[in-house]
This record gives sequence, C-alpha cells and structure tokens, in this order.
Amino acid sequence: MDYRKHFLTALLFITMTLNFSCSKEEDLHLRKLYLLTTKIWMIQSVKVGDEDLRLQYQRQCENDDLTTFNIDGTYIYTDAGTKCSPLADVTGKWRFINNDTQFIHDSDTATVVELSANVFILSSFVGPVKLTTTFTTI
Repeated sequence: MDYRKHFLTALLFITMTLNFSCSKEEDLHLRKLYLLTTKIWMIQSVKVGDEDLRLQYQRQCENDDLTTFNIDGTYIYTDAGTKCSPLADVTGKWRFINNDTQFIHDSDTATVVELSANVFILSSFVGPVKLTTTFTTI
C-alpha cells in the first residue's frame, strides 16, 4: 500500500513538471531574446563577399554608433560618441520569425546566421547582392 502512495506522488510530480515546463523551442526563443536584449550592440562590418562596405561608405561619425534591442520589440540606434550632423538617432521595431531563424528589422527581413553572447550576424539580400552584417557587443 505504501508503494502505491509513493508511485502516485511520483506520477503526480512528473505530470505537473511536464505540464508546466517550457518546450525546447520556447527555451531557445527565450535564450535568443535574452542574448539580444541584454546587450548593447555595435556594427562591426557590412560585407559583400570579403569587402566591408563600411570602410567605403560609412561616415566616420557612424563608427561608434550603438544599437539597443528592447524586449518589447523596439530598437534604438544611437548616434553615440562622435556626433553626426544631422544627428542619426533612429527608433523602430524588430522581431524574430520562423522559429527565430529570421529577423525583421522595420520592413527588412534577414536570416540569423549567429546569435551568441558577443556576436549577432545577419544575412540579407538587396536585389541579387548578399549582405552580411556583423554586430558585436560593447
């Protein structure tokens, strides 16, 4: 009789644990949200192949600008350090789609290549040209 009580208690515990725990997909999604929204990011490169377009086209005052992705799905691009004229502060919206494999930034969609503690890499196309944007944390 005592073994039935232990068995029922264990069965109840297992059932409750399974009902209240997150799925692997939810755990991965929460991890990605945490990684993205708890850091301040700086663009390190915007490449076409091996060529970094920032070196040719970005203004010097943009090299120290920062991006913060907020948990509410908004972002703030801050004209930090050396100020551009006019100031280039921008706000907008972002979100993950397709099981967090894609990233929408305002109306642009990119593929998430990597999101780790210190690196966020996106790949997108502008017409037939593939761009790879790398952010790092500060």
